[in-house]
Amino acid sequence: MEQTQKNSDFASTLITVFTVQAALTANKFIYYFKRIPLLGRLAGDSIYADGSLKTALCGVFAILKQLMRFFYKALYIGLVAYLPAFLMLENAAKATRQGLFVWVLLMMSIGGAVLNAHTANTDFLRYTCIKLLGMEPGRFIYSTVVFDHLTDLVFFLPASLIFGLLAGLPLVSCLVLPVMVVGLHLAGEALHLFLFDKCGIVLVKKHLITWGFAGLCLLLGYLPLLFPGLAPLVRHHWAVSLPGALLFLVLGGLGLHYLKTYSVYTGLSQATTNLSEAVLDPKKAQSQALFAGVKLKDEDLRQESLQPGRFAHRHGFDYLNALFFDRHRRMVLKPILIELAVIGALFLLLVLLCILSPQLAYTGAAAVTGILPVFVFCMYMATSQCERITRAMFYNCDIALLRYSFYRSRRAVLETFRRRMLYVGGFNLLVGAAMCAAVGGFVALAGYHWPPDQMIPFMLSLLCLSLFFAVHHLFCYYIFQPYTTDLNMKNPFYKLVNMAVYLLCYLCLQIKVEPRGFAVVVSLSTVVYMTVALLLVYRFAPKTFRVK
Repeated sequence: MEQTQKNSDFASTLITVFTVQAALTANKFIYYFKRIPLLGRLAGDSIYADGSLKTALCGVFAILKQLMRFFYKALYIGLVAYLPAFLMLENAAKATRQGLFVWVLLMMSIGGAVLNAHTANTDFLRYTCIKLLGMEPGRFIYSTVVFDHLTDLVFFLPASLIFGLLAGLPLVSCLVLPVMVVGLHLAGEALHLFLFDKCGIVLVKKHLITWGFAGLCLLLGYLPLLFPGLAPLVRHHWAVSLPGALLFLVLGGLGLHYLKTYSVYTGLSQATTNLSEAVLDPKKAQSQALFAGVKLKDEDLRQESLQPGRFAHRHGFDYLNALFFDRHRRMVLKPILIELAVIGALFLLLVLLCILSPQLAYTGAAAVTGILPVFVFCMYMATSQCERITRAMFYNCDIALLRYSFYRSRRAVLETFRRRMLYVGGFNLLVGAAMCAAVGGFVALAGYHWPPDQMIPFMLSLLCLSLFFAVHHLFCYYIFQPYTTDLNMKNPFYKLVNMAVYLLCYLCLQIKVEPRGFAVVVSLSTVVYMTVALLLVYRFAPKTFRVK
């Protein structure tokens, strides 16, 4: 009877938690949907009270969330363990690569068990359920943590089977992999609870210890990849054998038992879910870190930049933006100069290659002209500072000025966007032009004949891409304005659009097509996107660019 009651409590707690989570997710989606230009007008405030609509939304989000969990697990195993082991050591024996695949996954699981602890989460769902709804902390933490880890067994299983079989592991060994990961994480949860019970330590807040240990595990995991001589020393059979499976089952079982019998959940909840710190808004600590890199420092305020006549020839918003970019030259110009230095250093190395080995340089030049898809991702990485610049714009300028009506006027919004576009686009074009010059110079020095009908589209696509990323980041900033006064990034559409662009750029690494046709497609696509983005900004930014 007692066991039946516990199972009932476990199930009822999960149902309550899922109901609250569904309501929070649906309300958040509706809130941001109402702020989409044109589409938002279709929904009135009464939509918040539409129970059937919320139920449908919750069902859709639940399905999407589970699909994303499958995707993330596959991405994790594929990128973290499989690709390094089977691409970096292509000439190694199959057994050696199998050993490295399991070894990397094992070390990453050990590091992750210490770095991440669901028992010490400080998310808004926990705050709502425990602090606002008065749910008993032990029931909430135990039920949600156990559910998350046990369902991980299901979500890790397909990826483990796919990549394990691709690695040539026996089927039984593939089935052991998710047991290994989940067993270690359950043991890690018990370790976090034990340290809090005996020492009063919330281990996840000891960043030096947790990140240091995770970094050590990362180093140990990839050390045989960096030094192939160590690779034969790595053995995988014990970890994915029957004794290994029993070991991880015992570790997971002990961790599960400790979670069930733990008696200090209330104290742990008070230590991790309090009003005085970041938990009222649980992402505050993360947000502070997000904006820490854009805070002005003393060295940014040079004596000459403080002189009133420095920009006397400029007026209005031209003066404001000139002053902004002058005082943010460290975070704007420094990354650009580093990228230019890297491009210059690579070009010099290629020039040296042309001198020392002309035949190899010729072969390399022929290869470079055919890998434009790789340059798409390289350009994405090279222009990643644009998002940091928008954070600086919000934190050091817009968060204060948007409180005034004159700065929210149509003229002000469009004028600041135009001037910022000139600055950021100019910086990106500088990087794109340097990349074009380096590629063109290397090909010419290598003596490879690059037909103009192929070279020109290649160069134009790189320049279009450099402008594209400038427009993209400013477009997302002005249309979605994702940041709030408490420095959170809460707009899900902003994240979705950025993720979509990242995935497209990443997928380009897998594309193998005729370079000229790909260059034309890239150029046309970026021009169309930029045109639409600029039209949307000029049409809707005066309404969407607000402080929240």
